[in-house]
Amino acid sequence: MTTINNISNEEYQTYLMDALRCGARFFAIQDAYGIVWDLSETLNIGLTYVRNVPCKDLVEMVQNARIADIPPKELINFSRADLVIEARDAEGDTHYIAVEASFTATQRDASRAQRNAALLTRFTGRLAYAVISSVRKDHDAEAEIAAGNAWWHELEERDMEVE
Repeated sequence: MTTINNISNEEYQTYLMDALRCGARFFAIQDAYGIVWDLSETLNIGLTYVRNVPCKDLVEMVQNARIADIPPKELINFSRADLVIEARDAEGDTHYIAVEASFTATQRDASRAQRNAALLTRFTGRLAYAVISSVRKDHDAEAEIAAGNAWWHELEERDMEVE
């Protein structure tokens, strides 16, 4: 059995980063209503939260699409998205929000959210938005947000603290 006393610094850092990512994902899921409201207010599109889309539904989207030009690993990663939210606008049209959650958002998070939003649109024919949900964001994530390629939903650092 591995204990905290006999692991390397690198293993500890990896463990810590995984724990922070899990915490960020948990709080993004808990704040799904807030993510919809935040995006809706930012874009002035009047979205209403419907549900968090379960992994089962994402897998069914992939299976029903049967698209040969998308690498299998990309489809697997899509089905394991941090969070996908279904929302409706005032006219009743369905929209999707692809969320990637991290303690500190990076280019990788922005790219994943963009990829998942593009796949959602491709699989459903509906509008989808890329959102990064994090406590902080690095320079590369800032650039993606400033360019309008992704939107940022801020998580509260106090939510990530252990009491």
